[in-house]
Amino acid sequence: MLGLQLLAIVILEPSDYPSLSAYVWVARFLSVGFFISLAIAIVGLYFDIIYVAESSDWKPSMWYSLMFFMPVVGVIIGLYYLYRRSLYVGLSLAPSPQA
Repeated sequence: MLGLQLLAIVILEPSDYPSLSAYVWVARFLSVGFFISLAIAIVGLYFDIIYVAESSDWKPSMWYSLMFFMPVVGVIIGLYYLYRRSLYVGLSLAPSPQA
């Protein structure tokens, strides 16, 4: 929801609102940062799903990426993903030692 609001602000032309020009530029900067971080998070989730699928019996789907687009439900989806991940491979980022 926040991303859509910021995207609407990006469409505004600063010259149309001279008294708010600085705010429009700040909103543009924040919206670009928001969408870049969203893209990085989705790519990170993709590689984490590949890691989990290769190192355990659980095959998570990319449907978990919905957690980034659903404000309230996304927190629940994210916590559920972390719970399931902890059951199969743990929450550590370090690779487990091979036996």
